Amino acid sequence: MMDASYNYRQNDGITRLPVEIWREILLFATALPSPWDSLRDIICDPNPKPGDDIFGWYARASDVARRQAWWSVWQNKVAVVLTCRTWRDIGEAMLYENIRYILKPSALENVQDLPAPAPDSPSPSPSHSDSEPLIQLTKAHLVRRMDLSEERPHPKLFSLASHCVNLNELRFVAGYIPEPDGWHQLYQTLSSLSNLKVLIIHTVGNFDTLPEASPKVILPSLEVLGLHAFRAIAVLAHWELPSLKSLSFTSFDVEHIEVILELHGARLFSLSLVFMICPRSHPLPLHTLCPLLTFFGCLHCYDVHTFPILLSEHPTLQTLGVFSLHSLAAKTDGPADGSVGLESEGDTTHTLRGELPLELQNFTRSQFPCLRAIKTFRNVFYPKPHNEFAKIKSLDASVREHCRNEGLSIQNVLGEELV
Repeated sequence: MMDASYNYRQNDGITRLPVEIWREILLFATALPSPWDSLRDIICDPNPKPGDDIFGWYARASDVARRQAWWSVWQNKVAVVLTCRTWRDIGEAMLYENIRYILKPSALENVQDLPAPAPDSPSPSPSHSDSEPLIQLTKAHLVRRMDLSEERPHPKLFSLASHCVNLNELRFVAGYIPEPDGWHQLYQTLSSLSNLKVLIIHTVGNFDTLPEASPKVILPSLEVLGLHAFRAIAVLAHWELPSLKSLSFTSFDVEHIEVILELHGARLFSLSLVFMICPRSHPLPLHTLCPLLTFFGCLHCYDVHTFPILLSEHPTLQTLGVFSLHSLAAKTDGPADGSVGLESEGDTTHTLRGELPLELQNFTRSQFPCLRAIKTFRNVFYPKPHNEFAKIKSLDASVREHCRNEGLSIQNVLGEELV
C-alpha cells in the first residue's frame, strides 16, 4: 500500500542527479553510430579526417541509410520523452535541436503536428505527397540545425524556417520556385535568421523568375555558404556576408567569378568552385582576391589539369582538392612516339614518359610556400563509377620525385598517400 505522505517525485532516482547529467546520458544512449556532423565543425577543423570535407558531407547528408538511422534514433528519444513528465522536461528540447527530412508514414501519430499543404501551393509529386518537416511552431525556438528536402518548396516551408530564430545551420534541397514572389519569401526568411552560421542551398529554383531588383540579404553571422544552383552568381551579388569564411558554389564559367570574390573573397579560407564548363584560359588572381585561403578546390568532372590555368601562385594555400589524378598516375607503355597512353577526359595534350606533368610544374615551394597536400574528393555533382577511384595505384616517377623535392603529399579519396 502506497504511503500518501511519501513524496515519490522528490525521492525517485531521476531527481537525485541534475538535469544536465541525465541529458548527457540520454544523448550518449541515443547517439548515432556515425554522427550527423556539423559542416561548420568540419570546415574549421585544422586536421580533418579522410572524407571530412564539404563534398564528403554532401554525400553523407544525402545518404538514405543515415537518414533512416537518424529517424530510428529520433523515435527512441520520443519513447523516452513520453515516459513521464520528468523525462519530458529532460529530453523534449533534444527532439527539436536537429530537424531532418521526415516521411509522414514513418512518424508516430501521437507526436505529429503537421500542417496541411497550403491551398495555393503546387501539388507535390506522388512520391513526395506525404513528406513534411516535423516541427511545431511553439518549439521552433529550440531548433539549431534543419535539413529540408522538398521537391517543390511551399511558402509554408519558408515560414517554418523563419520562426527558428536560433537556427545555426540550414540545408535546403528543393525544386523550382515558380513565381518571383517565392524568391522574395526566401530572401525574407534568410534575412530573419540573424544567428545562421551555415547555409547550404541546392537547386533552389527557376532563375528565370529571379526578380531583377533583388533585395539585399544580410547574414551577419554566416560563416559557411554552399550555393549550388543555376546562376548562383546572380544571387550572391546581392548578399552581404561580413563573417563568411567558406564558400562553395556552382558556375558555368570563370569570367564572372571575380565579381563574387571581390565582394566575398577577402576573409575566405576555403573556396570550392564547381564548373559546368571546364575553364581553359582565364586565370583567377586568388592570391589577391582571397589572400587568406588555405583550401581551394577547382571542382570539375575532369582532372587536376585545370589548376595551373586558374591558380599561378598563393602565399597561404595548404590544400588543393581535385576529382581525378589520372594525369599524375604511373605511365604505362604508350604510343610509339612516347606519349602517355592514359589520357584525361577532355584533355588533348600528351606528356612524355619521364616528364613532369604540366599541371604540377607550377606547384613549387617558391610559388606555393605553404602547400602540403593535393587531395582527391568524391564528386557528388558528377558521380563516376565506383571503380574509377581504384584505378590509380601509384604515381609516375617524375611526380614522386617532384613531391619529395617540394614536400608535397598526393592522396586518394580515402586519405591514403599515393607513392
